[in-house]
Amino acid sequence: MKQGLLVFSLLMGLSSLAYASVPYKIQAQINEADKAPAVGTNSLSITIIPSDPWVLKMKTPLKLSLQGSDGVKFVKQTLGKADVVDPESTNKSLKTTFNVEKSGKHKISTDASFFLCTPQVCKRFTEKVETDFNVAQK
Repeated sequence: MKQGLLVFSLLMGLSSLAYASVPYKIQAQINEADKAPAVGTNSLSITIIPSDPWVLKMKTPLKLSLQGSDGVKFVKQTLGKADVVDPESTNKSLKTTFNVEKSGKHKISTDASFFLCTPQVCKRFTEKVETDFNVAQK
């Protein structure tokens, strides 16, 4: 009986450790994988990848605020649920376009605010993601 309680306690402790870690990854991609950033119009994709059992539900708030370095202008600086490419997908990708006015080193800052849910609870997460990129001179 004591061994059963010990195993149960150990398993419960491990499951709480899994919930304690960050239950998601955020990936940013500029343009398609085979297209380098250039002066002119480019695209930005931000993907939120929840870890099981967490999910990003489309009925909870979702907001990404974008800011670019000097010479980077966004068509839309705030993204939300309406910008999710495939709402049915487990991983939620939001896309927008931006214009780069000059070559050189640039940065995009993304302030993300979203909720992830398990069957028991929903929790708000915030994160700042920095994406550095270089636009080569022609």
